[in-house]
Amino acid sequence: MEQISRRDVLKLATSQLALASLYPSYLLSKEVESNQDIVFLIPSVSDYKAFSTPFNKRIKTTPSLIAVCRNEAGVQKALKYAAYKRLPIAVKSGGHSFEGFSLNAHGIVVDVSLINEQKLVGDQFISGAGTKLFQLYDFLIPRGRIVPVGSCGTVGLSGLTLGGGYGMFSRRWGLTCDNLKGVRMVDGRGLIIDSKDDPELLWACRGGGNGNFGIITELRYQTHAAPQTLPRHRIKFRHLSTSDAVATCKKWFETTRTLPDDAFSAFVLNGNAITILITYFDQTSKGLVNSIADALSQGATSVSPLAQEKLSTAVTRYYGRKTPLHFKNVSAGFYKNFDDLVDGIHEIFDLVTSSVGTIFQINTLGGAIADQSKVKTAAYPHRMFGYLGELQSYWENDGATEDRIAKVNEIQRKLENIGITRHYRNYPSLELKNWQVAYFGTENYSRLQKCKQKYDPENLISHLQSISLP
Repeated sequence: MEQISRRDVLKLATSQLALASLYPSYLLSKEVESNQDIVFLIPSVSDYKAFSTPFNKRIKTTPSLIAVCRNEAGVQKALKYAAYKRLPIAVKSGGHSFEGFSLNAHGIVVDVSLINEQKLVGDQFISGAGTKLFQLYDFLIPRGRIVPVGSCGTVGLSGLTLGGGYGMFSRRWGLTCDNLKGVRMVDGRGLIIDSKDDPELLWACRGGGNGNFGIITELRYQTHAAPQTLPRHRIKFRHLSTSDAVATCKKWFETTRTLPDDAFSAFVLNGNAITILITYFDQTSKGLVNSIADALSQGATSVSPLAQEKLSTAVTRYYGRKTPLHFKNVSAGFYKNFDDLVDGIHEIFDLVTSSVGTIFQINTLGGAIADQSKVKTAAYPHRMFGYLGELQSYWENDGATEDRIAKVNEIQRKLENIGITRHYRNYPSLELKNWQVAYFGTENYSRLQKCKQKYDPENLISHLQSISLP
């Protein structure tokens, strides 16, 4: 086998890492030598940690082999090697999977984080699969364009899109996946497929989740004219009783029904405090949003002055933490209105307020997301719901893990007991009993299984909640 010199390895270095620690002894075989397309990492290599560490420190999976791909050819090589060796495949981009689906212990992790080229062709944004949300904003906003994505800056664009994707711009322009116009994918057989030649692939990629059929290498999006500013209202209530928190939540549900489509709102219960966020970007909405904020501010402990920041500055306010932390975040279900929660909300809020580090958040959907003409165009099945709940718990060290997970699971059971059974694929939970229907619905899941049979007939690309073969 031809050896790779240190000089050759240094040629593979990028601005994000130096692969100078790869020595010939780490090469696997003649079939899978590291080269300009792909670098293989094992635990004893110094750069291994940079590619094996998930954003969730609760996840303890240690991959035995990581294939860091620099381009589509590298992805093909990784998949063909996995097929030859019959290795299960996990796909990693941003590494934010709440349940660690982007890692596996005894197969191969295909990392696409370095495939992050971006370009704007007319009004179409073309991105590599490794682009993070902050990179998208940094690229598009100076060019006067935007795609409706989420807010957490280090989340991978591809994973967000494949599960649906929503954020502060989605009520005007739809889910991230609704704005997806095409993809390129290396399937489980190592073949390149473009959705322009296979429309069913595009349907599946619009909300069907990631880690199922293949590895996306390119995504193509419709962009929109970026607003100049993103004003926000922030309203806080402190030291609330459970009854007061429930009353505030009910009022928030009732009031946000009148939000204009360019506006977004979040209700966040953290301990015995509530934060209400409202953003908007169309200046014609200013009067209506201000009146909604005034109504929700009655009795508040504090109301932040209306912020009128440039869009490029405003989006960074929501990027969140950049470094890994311990957490358990799960979907708290979709709701049509407050009535969907009323039977159990007192018990649920009691549990949240008595659990340190636990947060119950509800976000507005609706608007363009609810466009019924999109029902047949995407695997995302939840357009009839105007609200989405998220249950979060954060802690500092491993010693608290068992107790915090138990608290989250208890609240999940309360939600299930009151009939909350539809859930968001990008907020997965291993505790969901019937996740196939909860995420995708019965009809869509059966259709996704046919896609699985077509693109990955050997079921190499898999995780604990991936689409199964029919």
